[in-house]
Amino acid sequence: MRNFTDEAEPPFGERIQMRAADGWPLTWTGKRWHSGLGLADPSLHEAWPPYVPGPYFEITEEEYVTASSFTTKDSGERTEFEGGGQRDSETGKPRFDLLLPVRVPYEDQLLTRVAALMGRGAEKYEDRNWEKFSDQAALDRARSSAFRHFMQWFNGETDEDHAAAVVFNLKAAEYVKGRLAGRW
Repeated sequence: MRNFTDEAEPPFGERIQMRAADGWPLTWTGKRWHSGLGLADPSLHEAWPPYVPGPYFEITEEEYVTASSFTTKDSGERTEFEGGGQRDSETGKPRFDLLLPVRVPYEDQLLTRVAALMGRGAEKYEDRNWEKFSDQAALDRARSSAFRHFMQWFNGETDEDHAAAVVFNLKAAEYVKGRLAGRW
């Protein structure tokens, strides 16, 4: 690993994107690295937050992302659209578009409610606090909390958003299981 500062140019040729130690993408604008999403208009880069000066990330050469480091997967199946455009098939691919019921307003969507719960948790503890969970005790707590909130939801209790809490605790439990298995 090499440490770079905010003013260091990309040391490996054409590579212009990498990840900070905290996982956020970093983009080289020609003058400095920026965390978060890149901007299409380069004139906005100077004023665009968040910008944190100093040595704040580590990177290996293997972690660099370049335009030539990607391939486009092809199932060999095609869907043709009116006008002649074609796309690869969606068969066997995750359908995130089906997670949200069409008739439910944004604020009532379960995914929105889970995100609101996560926001309240971040205010109470800190951003991504749950990603520090990594042992059997944390897994056991997430499981018991998921089951408790499920029972409260099942019994119609409305003192908290128990459905959102079930989803959060299942997500946390699956995350800890992955950590315990060494997958991340």
